[in-house]
Amino acid sequence: MQLDSITTELRPRSDWEAIDLGIMLVRRHWLTIMSAWLVLIGPLALVLLAVFHEDLWIAVLIIWWLKPAYDRIILFILGQSLFGDPPRLPDVVRATPGLMRNTGLLWSLTFLRFDLTRSFNLPVWQLEQLRGNDRRKRQKILQKRTRSSAVWLTFCCMHIEMLLLLSCVVIFLLFLPGSVEFDWKAVIAGEEYGFITGWLSDLSIILIIALVEPFYTGAGFSLYLNRRAHLEGWDLELVLRRMASRLKRERLTVVHAHALSGVLAVVLLIACSMHPQPVYADEDPSIDLQQQHKEIIGEVVSHKDFNQYEEVSNWRYKNDKEKSDADSESISEVLALIAKAYEVILWTLGIAVLYWLISNHLRWTKLFGDPDTMASSPQAKTTDRLFGMDVRPSSLPDDIPGQARKLWQQADADGAMSLLYRGALASLINEHELALNSSATEGDCVQLVSERIPGSLPTYFRNLTDAWLITAYAHRHPHNPVFDSLCSGWTHYFQEKTCQQP
Repeated sequence: MQLDSITTELRPRSDWEAIDLGIMLVRRHWLTIMSAWLVLIGPLALVLLAVFHEDLWIAVLIIWWLKPAYDRIILFILGQSLFGDPPRLPDVVRATPGLMRNTGLLWSLTFLRFDLTRSFNLPVWQLEQLRGNDRRKRQKILQKRTRSSAVWLTFCCMHIEMLLLLSCVVIFLLFLPGSVEFDWKAVIAGEEYGFITGWLSDLSIILIIALVEPFYTGAGFSLYLNRRAHLEGWDLELVLRRMASRLKRERLTVVHAHALSGVLAVVLLIACSMHPQPVYADEDPSIDLQQQHKEIIGEVVSHKDFNQYEEVSNWRYKNDKEKSDADSESISEVLALIAKAYEVILWTLGIAVLYWLISNHLRWTKLFGDPDTMASSPQAKTTDRLFGMDVRPSSLPDDIPGQARKLWQQADADGAMSLLYRGALASLINEHELALNSSATEGDCVQLVSERIPGSLPTYFRNLTDAWLITAYAHRHPHNPVFDSLCSGWTHYFQEKTCQQP
């Protein structure tokens, strides 16, 4: 491994600081990673979605299961970039077949698919190329004191993916209009909005995998590098290499100086032979290499890495520095007794709280009962006004559909729809004995009718409510055929029932 060409500062870090370093590394090379993802993984995702268009969950499951294959491409980009040779997209494409063959992908997709330290162990497979017993021994050494951080990294990334998926669901619900009733059971069963919700959810999952997986791989890679820095002293090795390089340059300088002195000596001898006269030259002082080495060693020893101090504090007696074994045993017995007393107190409190909850069961039921059940109970009070409209039978004409048609012909669409809706509410309250209170909304009325009244009446009432909401709040009137069907339905569901009453 060419440590001299590494592009980050090599020093021992804490595990979470190393994870942060991996996240920064992914952010630095995000464009290359996303380009490789779109070119290599994007076509695969499109093919799977096209093949399993009727069962999209199968395509998403396959894409999720192939995560270890994506990790190898990401690690190749990060590994090359870390040592000063960031690959281009064509280089990544050319290297992909070898990454799929020679990095233990089959094991990662079968027996090791649910390994909680997958991103931490991947460099051992891909960078060190170890297999069999050598790989297991190497992983055991590396995972000592670091495995827990790698496992927590996996759990954190899993929860981030779930939170992002829930965020996509919430955003989808926020964009739904208020008049649309969204039934989750029907959506899950594929009865309503099946095509839209299926594609939106599957595309959201694929996008979340593309966003989170690079950071998971990069964080595991940085944990691996940090563990090796702790074990192999990479920071000391770099300092020693720099020192050796500097000494080599100094030795070359000394050799050059001796060579130059020899040339000058030859020149002086020739000059003396040509002009023979006594010459007394001072002796040149030799270079004191031992003194230079002492200075270099002193500089290295005075470095901050060799002058780290750690303060450790603990409890001890003021006047007794060395406690006897008997004192230690007595203290242990006292602590055990205190722990036992706390345990008894906690169990007593737990039983008391449980007894109090059971004894007050009826009172809690009254406070937190089902509001729908309470609203539909015989004791529930109804109201004569809903949404500001008078729903008393005395305030309505005898022939509600006929009067609504007259208002419609007089271009009073608001009055016609209001009359139909008021008549329906009055019939539900007085003839179907549906308890509606003044705080109920249009949606609450639709839900209560669906739960309490069987048959096709709830469907008609939902359509009538949607038409009324569009007329009252959006100021858009339904078309003539829709209005005629609403009047006919009103006669069928409400007026005929009224006529059949004795």
